[in-house]
Amino acid sequence: MKNQHKFLAAMKLRALIREFFSSREFVECETPICVRSPGMEPNLFPFETSVVEWSGEKHVAGLITSPEYSLKKLLGAGLPRVFELARVFRNHEDFDATHNPEFTMLEWYRANAGYEEIMTDTEELVKYCALELGKKTKNQEIKKSKTSRATGTVPKADGDCPLARVQSWQRMTVDEAFKKYAGFSLLENFSREKLADRARELKIEVPETDSFDDIFFRIFGLHIERKLGHEAPVILYEYPASQASLARLKPSDPRLAERFEVYIQGVEIANAFGELTDATEQRKRFEIEAEERRAAGKTVFPIDETLLNELQHVHSAAGIALGVDRLAMILTGSNNIEEVLAFSAKELFK
Repeated sequence: MKNQHKFLAAMKLRALIREFFSSREFVECETPICVRSPGMEPNLFPFETSVVEWSGEKHVAGLITSPEYSLKKLLGAGLPRVFELARVFRNHEDFDATHNPEFTMLEWYRANAGYEEIMTDTEELVKYCALELGKKTKNQEIKKSKTSRATGTVPKADGDCPLARVQSWQRMTVDEAFKKYAGFSLLENFSREKLADRARELKIEVPETDSFDDIFFRIFGLHIERKLGHEAPVILYEYPASQASLARLKPSDPRLAERFEVYIQGVEIANAFGELTDATEQRKRFEIEAEERRAAGKTVFPIDETLLNELQHVHSAAGIALGVDRLAMILTGSNNIEEVLAFSAKELFK
């Protein structure tokens, strides 16, 4: 353990999250980690395993990349507000400052809600955790200063976190971010060819095999992402429909999805959707993703039919996935995710 103080703060953060959602009448849930369909997104590499019965019958399985499928099933079963602090697993991740292949994901969902309500939840949650974690840290330091026998500098009794003092978060569309940081409107260059031209103007190489999304993420990564959320956290919303995944399309502009991400100090900590509840459309997207995985030589997991059946009982919903370890990093002023983990993958496997 690199830093016991920061690790303990990260553990307290989990208790604060539970306090926050309990006070808002959310039900905390526990859902399976080992499942038949751990995630369909083409960019993900689930940890693969198998479940073997006593008889020897073997079932292909994987460790979840997110508890999303299961939590949506619970929405379909009639639970209106659910959340989970889940252990999730993503293979082929770098052992870098913000990634660990096993990590804690907070997800919560509201039935009969739009993603604007999730935006408000997120802002209030982070402010609450920053304020309360600061209070707890300050009280600890005061106690420590009173009982310490050490000579020299007295520990500073100041657990305040700058995030607790931010009055309001910024809300910015993806198009606005491209205008501000890349110098052009994404919506006015909404084709593979036009976006490639804008990328070349920014001195970015564009291979012929690159798709619209490939070019988008290259521009976003080089010119936009690291600049977000330094003065105040940023909620970045209205992503291209090609990046909708399990999100609804925006009714007034189907080129865009009801999706937002949260950035703090240049780090993405959350990804949210106005949830797609049309089972027929969701099946089509799963089938497309399955073909993309097959073409890339990745394991194609079976479509979760139970999820599709339960979606028929969900009129509307919104939800979010938030990286708890990354939030702990920010709240404790850490530069590396290892500082808030007791055992990192780098420590375990390198």
